[in-house]
Amino acid sequence: MIKNNNKPQPLTDERGSGILMHISSLSGEYGIGDLGRSSRDFIDFLVAGGQSYWQILPVGPVSPVFGNSPYMSYSAFAGNPLLISPQLLLQDGHLQPSDLPTCDFSPYFVEFDKVIPWKQQVLTAAWRSFSASGSRNILDGFIADNPWVKDYGLFMALKKHYKQKAWFQWPGELRNHDSEAVKQAEEQLRQEISYFQFEQLLFFRQWQK
Repeated sequence: MIKNNNKPQPLTDERGSGILMHISSLSGEYGIGDLGRSSRDFIDFLVAGGQSYWQILPVGPVSPVFGNSPYMSYSAFAGNPLLISPQLLLQDGHLQPSDLPTCDFSPYFVEFDKVIPWKQQVLTAAWRSFSASGSRNILDGFIADNPWVKDYGLFMALKKHYKQKAWFQWPGELRNHDSEAVKQAEEQLRQEISYFQFEQLLFFRQWQK
């Protein structure tokens, strides 16, 4: 997806004027627009220009299989981890500056082949920090308030375990959601499940801000 070449498109309706711009298309130092400074600066830009609202594309998780299109997502509820701001993770104490690998991204395009592994490395570092902090109750509270996160974490862990194969290519007992098979998978993939749930905790904390 083009970043800086994606020119905002003006919109108007009875509420006033606004701009269509996807978050990923905003400029930033980490290869992709995110929920941190790039979004806040764009909001300030809209206000200064007398705009009333900001229209975005879907913000669900994307897949290289579908060209990282925001219209082809794993979930109708989850947020895209690529939009999590490393800057806000630093501010919130989830990361140290040394946790951010050196990056050299294009100023014109989102280079997903570079951005995805880089962001995964950053989020893994944040997960290690969170796990060591003994704050599991925070994640449990988030899951309790958002019940879909429980199944989402399992689904994503199974996707990873089965090398990103489609769910209908998984073993029959998991494909058919056999209760005993699901229980065994939850035990076997406990850490991976928690990691994907943690990503959603981070996304929605930043989204709410």
